[in-house]
Amino acid sequence: SGPNQFAIVGDDSVDVTAPWVAAIGDFRKSSEGFEKFVVACSGVVLSSNMVMTAAHCFDNGVVIHPEFVRVGVTRIDQTRAQDRRIKEVKTHPDRNPPAWYFDLALIVLEEKLIFNGRVSSLCLPEKPSTHPGDGVTLLFQGWGEDINGIAGQQISEATVSSRSSQECDHRISLAGPSSIEEVETFLPNLTNSVLICADATLDAQIGACSGDSGGPA
Repeated sequence: SGPNQFAIVGDDSVDVTAPWVAAIGDFRKSSEGFEKFVVACSGVVLSSNMVMTAAHCFDNGVVIHPEFVRVGVTRIDQTRAQDRRIKEVKTHPDRNPPAWYFDLALIVLEEKLIFNGRVSSLCLPEKPSTHPGDGVTLLFQGWGEDINGIAGQQISEATVSSRSSQECDHRISLAGPSSIEEVETFLPNLTNSVLICADATLDAQIGACSGDSGGPA
């Protein structure tokens, strides 16, 4: 699977509505000598001082170890961004890497976010839900690759369709020799109640990519 196989398809000319999407990353010096924000993962604003993301974004050995959260922008270099230093990261107690199950982390911010028209929390369901069913349309957003294959520059969004666990497990079980080792490493129990399998109506050009981890769906 090449890097373009999982590129998000979106309209790059229009900023998406995503006041709850956070960029998780750190500052790096550019070739011009000034500091710029580099995105490692995406996140979801839950409250004024808490953001949810993927736990693997903080694993040892990651290229960019996140120290900051940026919100209030849909393009990373826009003005009026709110940057907050990460105070604490709490990972899901049932996570057992490298398996992908329970890949969740809560970020506690040193300073509260200021909610306004550009920054707000995402409304969560009042009670837990089971699998949404087969063929349900899901919208997801993140800072991953856009239609041009560029990641970390703007928020993109795409729609995918949920698939039944039975279909997903069947497809995973058919993985060829080059993929079976990854399946056994990351999905040893195949899909289960904590995972939702989805694709874009079998369109290989639409999906989540590096940088989208932790974003909302």
